Amino acid sequence: MTAAPSGPRRVMLLIGQLRVGGTEKQVFLLATGLFRSGVAVDVVTLHSDGPYRDALELAGVHVHNAGFTGMSMGPMALPRNLLAAVRLIRLIRRLRPDVLHAFLYHGYVIGAPIAWLARVPVVVAGRRSLSDFKRARRWVYALERVATRLTRHVVANAVAVAEDTRRVEGIVPGKLSVIYNGLPESAFLPGTPARIVTDLPVVCCVANLKTHKGHRFLIEAVALLAARGTPCTLVLAGEGPERDALLRQAANLGVDLRLLGVCAGTSRP
Repeated sequence: MTAAPSGPRRVMLLIGQLRVGGTEKQVFLLATGLFRSGVAVDVVTLHSDGPYRDALELAGVHVHNAGFTGMSMGPMALPRNLLAAVRLIRLIRRLRPDVLHAFLYHGYVIGAPIAWLARVPVVVAGRRSLSDFKRARRWVYALERVATRLTRHVVANAVAVAEDTRRVEGIVPGKLSVIYNGLPESAFLPGTPARIVTDLPVVCCVANLKTHKGHRFLIEAVALLAARGTPCTLVLAGEGPERDALLRQAANLGVDLRLLGVCAGTSRP
């Protein structure tokens, strides 16, 4: 008698979009790894795609877009999002995943109740940041607590994230696990070096140029080092909406700032 296969037969990964970013890369690696192991995988984006969509499709993973929109769209946003929710429920019922793993706040806040309505057996929420951005916004916490009640398990990518989640939400230890980010061996191969001409020590940070990444504090720290007699050249690899603001801040503080933009070694699937 042949033993029945263990583990899920189909997994759905839910995320807001597939632009260049750390979580998006982890979704790509998880999806392709599951696919190679024989698990049927579908990736669903809430509102937009990005470079990782083509890479996933090329690897054989199907990608779907639910069609949600931002509330900045005005009065049409609510009916459009209700239609998107209905489309997502229909998609889930058609594909019938054994597990739905939702990443980041909007992913699990939207995905958990929809998965519950679609009767997905197991719902997992991926926590990948501290709760700082939710402070002073009680409705954000309220939605998150509802989503957590509808979630079988919560996965954090760092001990600090897990401890923050446990402290803020009171999640019982058995419902919370830490699984660190993974990278393939190819990620550790030497890349093309960036050419930085400077006589100063170099400090480098790799992250999207977004407010919550805290680059402004790094620039302040480099300015403080210079004031104490240790000037440095600060190199930022990444792109984002804070680019111009960071350039202005560095100029005002006299910090030697170099921006590399999106680098192939940090963004390739």
